[in-house]
Amino acid sequence: MPGETGDAGWVNHRFLAAQSGAETGGGDYPLLCTGTEPFWSLRLEDGHGAYSDPETEMVTMSASRWTRSRNSPAVFVIRLQDENNGTAGEGYTTIQRATCSDGMSDFEYPFQATVILPDQTVLDGCCSRSASP
Repeated sequence: MPGETGDAGWVNHRFLAAQSGAETGGGDYPLLCTGTEPFWSLRLEDGHGAYSDPETEMVTMSASRWTRSRNSPAVFVIRLQDENNGTAGEGYTTIQRATCSDGMSDFEYPFQATVILPDQTVLDGCCSRSASP
């Protein structure tokens, strides 16, 4: 019977519409994104982000709500704004719901990420739904 555990189905998004009060973007925090070579991390929680790597002083940023891609429901963008000096500009993080490997462990992350920091540094890595390692 429909609705029982284990039922699955498919429907084209053209036949779906957002309901009043439904989430349209995200707010899907916390999120921890990490990468290797160089080792870096970006913690996103409660509308704020903190980027660190071994060679850089921690950079704190404001982080927007998740904005869903119009044509790919598994892709999101988060806008980052430098809170330290405001002159470094904006950055972005694209998050895609897809299995990701850091290449160093057997752990599989649920999200792939590309991070463009406010200073325009571009990094690729993986993310999980935790703000702590």
